[in-house]
Amino acid sequence: MDNMEQNSNRTFIHDYPNSNIITTIYYESGGKSHSRKYIIHSLGIYPSNVKKTKRTSKNCPEYEIPDNYKVETTLEGYDIICETNYSSNGTVKFILNWKDSQGIDRYISNNNSASGVGKDFLMLLNKKTRISGTILFSFDIPCLIEAQKSILIPINRKNSFTALTSRSQQNKRIKLLAKDIGIDLSKVNLDFTRIRQDAVVCACDEALIPRDGYRHLAAISPNLEREYQISNRRNEISKYMETIIPIYNCKIELDNVQNNSNNSSNNFSNNNSFILNWKDSQGIDRYISNNNSASGVGKDFLMLLNKKTRISGTILFGFDIPCLIEARKSILIPINRKNSFTALTSRSQQNKCIKLLAKDIERASQIILKQQNFDNTKIRYIELEIGDEIVGIDLSKVNLDFTRIRQDAVVCACDEALIPRDGYRHLAAISPNLEREYQK
Repeated sequence: MDNMEQNSNRTFIHDYPNSNIITTIYYESGGKSHSRKYIIHSLGIYPSNVKKTKRTSKNCPEYEIPDNYKVETTLEGYDIICETNYSSNGTVKFILNWKDSQGIDRYISNNNSASGVGKDFLMLLNKKTRISGTILFSFDIPCLIEAQKSILIPINRKNSFTALTSRSQQNKRIKLLAKDIGIDLSKVNLDFTRIRQDAVVCACDEALIPRDGYRHLAAISPNLEREYQISNRRNEISKYMETIIPIYNCKIELDNVQNNSNNSSNNFSNNNSFILNWKDSQGIDRYISNNNSASGVGKDFLMLLNKKTRISGTILFGFDIPCLIEARKSILIPINRKNSFTALTSRSQQNKCIKLLAKDIERASQIILKQQNFDNTKIRYIELEIGDEIVGIDLSKVNLDFTRIRQDAVVCACDEALIPRDGYRHLAAISPNLEREYQK
């Protein structure tokens, strides 16, 4: 059943949300009426930093602008789709999409106002008419305003992460964030602190870093574990190792080792296999394979059937069919444009690939953090385990003066505590927040 609402001199006819079509009728002072139809594609939501329409006069009302909002209407004979999108800095981007007279998709955007993008559209058509941004984007339709405000109820139940005082609430929010990013926490060792402590103990023992030297570095970098925590963990490790590691004499047979190595090398040499699968006369699934050639597996199949005929492996497998060759080549084109990271031999190519990945991660993380209502939050550093190599990506913009101050403090600490270069490298490999050894 259609409802009728009135706002100033506009009347709205709709059955929203049962129908996404809304018709408005505008009455001029002389009694002349104009109608406009809207099709709601995406209702959108009012974000926490919601912006409002600009006033054209003192008594002109202001309307809140939703995010991810999309509505279709007509203007100068064109079917246009109006969109609003909030950027990370809080500004609103107003977009118009339409098809021109030749059926080509066109769009125009404006970061100032809805009226501005409407004016730009009319200028492209060489039209001197005017259009209100509020009317064009239908920001003033009461049923849409109520629906958008109702969406805010579950969103407002989540306070900003920085406003949470309970550690359990913060942990719960972080788990939700990890789920959205795509991290399976069930496969992650949650005792990450214990792992870091074990790595620090190992680094200090291997590089002969004294306790006082470690204290100096821990005083500079708050991300390093305190020295007493490392000492306690070292004692725990020592006691644990005494209970679980018995020492036995072991005799190694060199002949067996050589034979095993030869067998393993033979296994890895035969990588290509040609396979035929079929059902026999009793309907049982059968298969035969050959590691030499396609003709060889065809010959083996015919021998099983006691046939003396021959078959070409190329014809049997259809390797010479032109359309399949072209199809495979077309599939390889986009794949070969970007080689696997592990296949890149040039360090500059690897760095370029990592930079592109960092940009994509930073862009995606900002969207997820915004959806989870993490205000003023950025992912500063991530680590990638690529094969046997750990690659760190710094996503933050570091103050260069502050970096210089930290570097001077690290140099002073290493000199006073007689920490060797190899020892510092071990710690820097564990704690990504420490400056690299070549920087100090």
